[in-house]
Parts: sequence; structure tokens; C-alpha cells
Amino acid sequence: MKNSRRCLISIIIVMSFFMCGAIIKKSEPLLDISTYPAYQNVDFDDLSVMLYSNSDQAKKKYDNQFFMVLGKVKYRDNNHKGIQIGSIKNSATIQLICKLSDSASDKKSVIDKLLIGDKVKVYGKLTYDPVIGEWKLVMDQIEPTDQTKAMTTAFSVKSGTTIDANDMMSRSLVGGRISFRIPEKWTMVEHSLIDEGLGRLEGYQYCLNEIDQQSVTPESLFICYFENSKHLQKSGDKTNTEGIERAVVKNLLGSDPGKPAKRRNYFGSEYHYYEARYAPVGIGYHADFIFEPLGTEGLVMYLYIYKEPMHRDEVALVMRQLRHSSH
Repeated sequence: MKNSRRCLISIIIVMSFFMCGAIIKKSEPLLDISTYPAYQNVDFDDLSVMLYSNSDQAKKKYDNQFFMVLGKVKYRDNNHKGIQIGSIKNSATIQLICKLSDSASDKKSVIDKLLIGDKVKVYGKLTYDPVIGEWKLVMDQIEPTDQTKAMTTAFSVKSGTTIDANDMMSRSLVGGRISFRIPEKWTMVEHSLIDEGLGRLEGYQYCLNEIDQQSVTPESLFICYFENSKHLQKSGDKTNTEGIERAVVKNLLGSDPGKPAKRRNYFGSEYHYYEARYAPVGIGYHADFIFEPLGTEGLVMYLYIYKEPMHRDEVALVMRQLRHSSH
């Protein structure tokens, strides 16, 4: 690889207790959005408008994205592998086909107990089937509910943990070109890398295990921005996104991680995953590196370090809140 690194030198000091015994480990990143996504909450009525008011735009924006849809059971498969849901208000004749994913086959018993007219929340990936010209939802989770209105500003994960974006605190990087939201309680364990002399990249560290003094075992999330114009020795390297990512990881770990463990597209963004393990003093820690390239300008880096991922749900929900000027 060319000389494409001059990065994160002082962040090593912040995480020096993690750096001993670093091992590049090819395994499943804990925050793989394909297996543990954050679902945008929406009513069936609102979703039908989103999907059918401008079909071409909807296909570009919502195909293969994750939603929690609140609706009413209109039809149930005899084999209990799927349902069709519609409007709770009975204000639309359109129905959404919902099929259980392979990993959610244990939810057949839930479908078996549903009656026509029951209100349900279905969590899954929305896909457009060009053959039949219809939208489908591949369900990861389904549950009956008494809820009659979805919070359109809320997001949920499979465990049921839900957070309203309006209740979160706003943060920004690069003069507002990048913004994200965090739970209010995270502000008590927030550290600015530059302002507190903890690193050379613009960003924050969240010492999650210190929330309510829950644990002495370190659990941290870093959200940083690597700006190519500031941190690359050679401007020509800015097109070598993977090279930059691998250089950042190597700078921290001391060894090249190789190709990304996974690549995922998620609500208009592309994520590249690298996973490592640390074993200082015989204690094993995991480190998930997640990069979101922003063209040739730079990249957002999430670094989640944990032994006991007690705040996995919140981290997934925070990642879903990040926005940048290219969105």
C-alpha cells in the first residue's frame, strides 16, 4: 500500500490499555446492520403514501431498507409464514405482504395466534418485487400491539428498545456537515477528542460503561471524522478509500487488517466493517471498526470497543441518526 497514513497517532494514547496483544480476527461484527438494524417507525398509512406517491423515487430511497410498520392484519397465510397488513384506519385498500425471514421462523407461533383485524408491529427489510410490481416486508420480528399510532420520529431495534429522535441531543462535526444524535444520558460520559487533547481527529469518545456507573469493564464508542486534506501525506491517496481505512486500523493495531470483513448499504450510506480482538492481561476485548466513506473528502469512523456490549442497542440507534451533507 502507498504512504496513505498520517492518522490517529495520539488516539493510541487514549486507548493504550487496549493495544497490547491486538489480534486481527475475521468474525461477525457486532453492529452489522444487516443482522442488527435500527428500524424506522412508521404507520402503514404513512408508508403507503411514501411508497406509492412517487414510485420511482420510492424504489431508490426505500428498497432494501429497514422499517417497523404498524398496521392491521388483513390476511394470514395458512402455513403461518406470513401475513398481509393494511391501514388501521381502514383508509386505504393497499396491503403490504409480510413474510418471515429464515432467521425468524420461530415467530410462526405468533402468526398462528393472530386474528384478522388485530393490530401488529412488524419489523423487517422492505423490498420491491419488480416481477409482481409490489412491495414486500421480510420480517425479522412481529408482535401484537394495542398501539394505534407510530411515532414517526422513533427508531427501534429487535429487542424492542425504542428511542425518539426528538428526545436525543444533537452533535455535529466539520462545521455542521456531519450531524448525529445521542441519548441525553450519554452527555455525562462524552469527551471531545481534540478539546480534551485525546486525539488528532475531530470527534467524540463515549465511555458507555460509566453511565450510571454500570460497570468497571471498559465499553466505549468513538465517532470521528478523518478528513483527507488534513491527514493524508499524499493528496492522490484520497481515492484509495480502502487503503485509508486499512491504514487507520493498522495505525491503531500495528498490523494490516486486510480486506473489510463486510460491506453494507444502509439508508443511502455505505459501511465497511473490520473486526479485531484484544487480550491485555488475559482479558479479551472486541473492537469493531465501521467506516462510512464520504466520497474523496474523508470518512466517518465508528470504533466500538467492548467486552460486554451492554449498550449495543443504543449504539445501533445512534449510528442510524448520523447525517451528512451528501444525504
